[in-house]
Amino acid sequence: MSRHGTKRSRGRRIGTLVVVLIVLAGFAFGAYFAVQALRDALDDGDYDGSDTGSTPITFVVRDGESGTTIAENLVDQEIIKSYKGFLKTYNEISPEPVFHPGAYTLYTHMSAADAIAVLGDEANRIDIKVTIPEGYRLTQILSLISDKADIPLAKLQAAAADVDSYDVPQKAKDNKTLEGFLFPATYTIDPEQTPEEIITMLVDRANQALDEHGVEGDDLRYEVMTKAALVQTEAGRVELMGKVARVFQNRLDQGMKLESDASVSYGTGRTDSVYPTQAEIDDTSNPYNTRANAGLPIGPISNPGDDAIAAVLNPTPGDWLFFVTVNLETGETVFSTTYAEHQAAVAQMNEWLAAHPEYNQ
Repeated sequence: MSRHGTKRSRGRRIGTLVVVLIVLAGFAFGAYFAVQALRDALDDGDYDGSDTGSTPITFVVRDGESGTTIAENLVDQEIIKSYKGFLKTYNEISPEPVFHPGAYTLYTHMSAADAIAVLGDEANRIDIKVTIPEGYRLTQILSLISDKADIPLAKLQAAAADVDSYDVPQKAKDNKTLEGFLFPATYTIDPEQTPEEIITMLVDRANQALDEHGVEGDDLRYEVMTKAALVQTEAGRVELMGKVARVFQNRLDQGMKLESDASVSYGTGRTDSVYPTQAEIDDTSNPYNTRANAGLPIGPISNPGDDAIAAVLNPTPGDWLFFVTVNLETGETVFSTTYAEHQAAVAQMNEWLAAHPEYNQ
């Protein structure tokens, strides 16, 4: 009996000791993080500017931002070392610097004084340039603008989701997406522009392109952009666009399915591969599935440029019904008029893929 009692007593002492150690450890970790937070809050350190990074950072000052917000943003982007160091330097300068809204070129690890000197001189303002490549999807475009113009992505997404607010064809509004109508070009963005104003600028540029190509009427404009997006995505290279456009038009004229893997993949929402699975190919509920469904997809699968639009309006003369890229490094593409010819080209493609497994994703 006494032996068992001794074991229980020792067990309680050990258990109590473990609990005490855990509690003390918790206090230790809590104290550590509290000290770190206090140290950060009181840190008035500064970089000497000797190790300034070589990569420029476009820093945006927005109308109405306080010095506190600007300092916090500078620290967040690792341009300056500390919030308090910035304010300390700022308060020592006379006359007091004035920050004008705009974009400025700064670098990582600048001294507070150097950063203030740049931001305090309106002559240092630069334009925010955003270049949107042909064939980018809406999601890619919004992410690019967010990154380059320092605008929260969620705000751009919310603005783009309000499709009815923009001058796009009714079918785009019915499909609830601006895909196809955010024209690829280089834009200058003012820091004071709202997300809605920026998106309007891209949509207006798409309408300008359609006007210049003589495309009139909502339905025709939507059809042209849907076709051009397919051509832009499938052809890639400008010199192939006319022939690819002809293949698609020939197939439409003959009642054949377009069989674009890119459109199928777009409808699945996948971005990791343009090669759909067999289940995805068989999914007739996907309105972009041109392998299972006849006719054009429900809408554009990317945002095409002038060359793709021109190719759709003036396809290269020919009777091709098939095409396949047989060399993914050079982009060499074989166009065929018969299924037998196409199968031979597919065999050529498979042979190339077997020799280059790194492309066979």
